[in-house]
Amino acid sequence: YRYSKDLMSLPRHRQTRVVCDEGGDDGSAGGESLVRLVVVTRIESMCSFRLWCLLIFVAFPRMLISGILGVIGVLYLSNTFSMEDLILNSMALAFVLQLDEMIFSIFSPKRLHTLLHNL
Repeated sequence: YRYSKDLMSLPRHRQTRVVCDEGGDDGSAGGESLVRLVVVTRIESMCSFRLWCLLIFVAFPRMLISGILGVIGVLYLSNTFSMEDLILNSMALAFVLQLDEMIFSIFSPKRLHTLLHNL
């Protein structure tokens, strides 16, 4: 949901514009001091076609899969009778729900993490 909301809040333009800003840890621009240089990558504007493609092919399937997994998970847990099986099944459900985020964090580049964090 947050991903869709962030995408819809981006300004529209004819072209997608990605900006890289450089500054120090203290927020100042330039590299005169001995602080580490921080590069911030952010999306400044996005074209409407790219926005709709992201919503249709990324955001909507993510919401659909999350909803289906939530309903199936509740039905799966409601059919559990013993407390030990309930704990085991809830841990298995939590693993399945977090699996896509773990795969993304392992295999995606650091630059993509920064870009999505600054969206």
